[in-house]
Amino acid sequence: MKIIHGKDVPLEDRGGYLVKKMLSEKINSCENNLDGMIQFLTVVLKGKKCKEQYHAKSYETVFFLDAGIGIINGQKYNFEAGDNLFLEPGDRHEFLAIENDLRLYAVRVPNLPEDKINTY
Repeated sequence: MKIIHGKDVPLEDRGGYLVKKMLSEKINSCENNLDGMIQFLTVVLKGKKCKEQYHAKSYETVFFLDAGIGIINGQKYNFEAGDNLFLEPGDRHEFLAIENDLRLYAVRVPNLPEDKINTY
């Protein structure tokens, strides 16, 4: 068991948005040893965006803590607080904070740091 207190996790500045790596953990199972999973708290500052990216091998779920805009595979979507987005490998995504800061909580499986591909 692990307890992670958000106040103890530092924010990383990514140029227009902030990220907290809430948990990065190897997952062991009886059948196989996955590369693990990672949890992020991302804060896109009002007027900024988290630039387009995709993951070639990883799946990601993004939970919206605030309303914001997502551009997924070139199509614009309006998200409300409480919405959840599931991304498959290859799904291009970026998030925009127009009217307020946009907080997103994301979980990516497996945790492959080299799998993040920025399109800018």
